[in-house]
Amino acid sequence: MKRKSALNPVLIPALLAAVSVCGYILRRLALKGASALPVILLSAAASVLLLLAALGLAKRSAFSDVFRPDTVDLVFSAGGIATLAGSSGRWLGAAALLAAAALAYAALGRMAGRAPQPAAYVLPVLFYVVKLFYDFRHWMVDPAILDYCFLLFALISFMLASYQAGSFAFDRGRRSALAFFSMTGVYFGCVSLAGASAASALLYGGSTLWMLVCAWQATSSHPAKKA
Repeated sequence: MKRKSALNPVLIPALLAAVSVCGYILRRLALKGASALPVILLSAAASVLLLLAALGLAKRSAFSDVFRPDTVDLVFSAGGIATLAGSSGRWLGAAALLAAAALAYAALGRMAGRAPQPAAYVLPVLFYVVKLFYDFRHWMVDPAILDYCFLLFALISFMLASYQAGSFAFDRGRRSALAFFSMTGVYFGCVSLAGASAASALLYGGSTLWMLVCAWQATSSHPAKKA
């Protein structure tokens, strides 16, 4: 028996958009002096709701059953690649350019209906790992966890979603995990844009668009291909 989604697939993008916009607004207000409690509570509730939505999706592990040629994928991918590439500026910028190039190659593969080489997803994962270590050293200087916790959650989500996307290249993916981490990547990525510098906005904005690609493909209701 096929497992049906706990939420209508049409409602998942609507839920994701609603909580992301609300999270961004509440974070902006918190940065201006309002209480941070609302955005913290929303983040906790959003994570639970997105987890339930992801767990309700039918199980699929093959690349061709999740990633299909799609105009929405192409649009979000183009925007994410261009934005992420534009974030280059420091030595870490070279890694961002490599990650953007790998995502471009992966996007072309998806539009052609073929699974790309795993390296197309390994490079973005490595970039987010390096970015995490690089930023964490600076975050630890400031004891106020609210100053960086949303950035931390966003980067972790970007990294894990990219890893999950790569596992589909071996036809050993976990659709629910891809959906959850990509959706939390969209949410925390949007929240992280509040008060971000120009360079950070490009990096988190481009990564959020990449997460939208994964979330869109993972939660789409197209039927699995028969062997």
